[in-house]
Amino acid sequence: MKKPKVNKKEVRQPEEIWNAVIAALVEYEYPTESEAVNDAFNLFHYYSGMESGGHEGFLSAAEDMIEAVGSEHYFQELIAALEKIGAHDCARIEKAYGQKLWSLYQALEHDESEEDPFYRLIEKADEEYGRLGGKLEQMLEGYFIEHYHDFIDVVEK
Repeated sequence: MKKPKVNKKEVRQPEEIWNAVIAALVEYEYPTESEAVNDAFNLFHYYSGMESGGHEGFLSAAEDMIEAVGSEHYFQELIAALEKIGAHDCARIEKAYGQKLWSLYQALEHDESEEDPFYRLIEKADEEYGRLGGKLEQMLEGYFIEHYHDFIDVVEK
């Protein structure tokens, strides 16, 4: 897929770049041929899922993406992307809990007896994420600002 085009006048400020990148990511079909786009896609969906519903919200929002590439591959890619932007604490949390939470999430769809272990682990993982105090948003914004040309073509209209 070609990169979406954005007028140069629409990406002057950080919040404009943020909005342009998010709008562009929606146009891509995951997974793409571009590692940079996949990283941005994974990072943004992780961030938005975590901020709106913790790990349960993240897993629910990312379910199709995880199933498209397989959970092991997905979490390896997510952890690598988190490391790339300096979100080492988030990467550590996903290394510790991501695959296990996904397994419990899948099991919960078939057997409600898995509910207690799932929610105990969710609580622990979400508590660790919560202690990070919003650092991920700053790192993600910096990444988008630095790399937005990887996701969009800036044109003069």
